[in-house]
Amino acid sequence: MAHALETAPIDVLLVDDSEDDLLMMSEALQDISSLRLLQTARSGQEALDFLGERISDPAQPFPKMMLLDINMPGLNGFEVLARVKGDARLRSLPIVMLTSSSRDEDIVSSYTAGACSYITKPIGFEKLVDTLSRFSAYWTRVARIPTRHA
Repeated sequence: MAHALETAPIDVLLVDDSEDDLLMMSEALQDISSLRLLQTARSGQEALDFLGERISDPAQPFPKMMLLDINMPGLNGFEVLARVKGDARLRSLPIVMLTSSSRDEDIVSSYTAGACSYITKPIGFEKLVDTLSRFSAYWTRVARIPTRHA
C-alpha cells in the first residue's frame, strides 16, 4: 500500500488590513496542518519590510507562500504583487490573491502581474477552512515550491 508523502507545512505570510479577516484566516490556518502561519502583515508596506528583513538574514525562516488581499490602504495588493515580482530575489515566491473581490478585471490583473492563484474570500469560517484545505492539498501534494527565494 502506497503512503502519501509527509511534507513539512508551508510557511505562509498573510497580508490583510482587516483585523477581522486576519483573525478568521489565522484561525482557519491553525486547522490546516499543511499550512503554517509564519507572519501576518496589516499593510502592503509591512509585508515588503518583512520580506526585505528575511532576505537580508538567511538564518530566519522565509515564507514559502504569500496570501495577499487586494484592497488595502497605502500599497494595495496589486502594488505589492508588482514589487515582489519585480525583485529578482523574491520573484519565485508564490503569491495567492485572497480577496473579497470577484471582479473579472481584478482576476485578470492578478494573473497578468504574476499571481499563481486567485481565491475569493468565502463568507463564514467553515467555508474558509474548506477552501484553504482544498487549496493546500494542491500546493502540498502536486506543486513544488522553492525552498529559498533569494
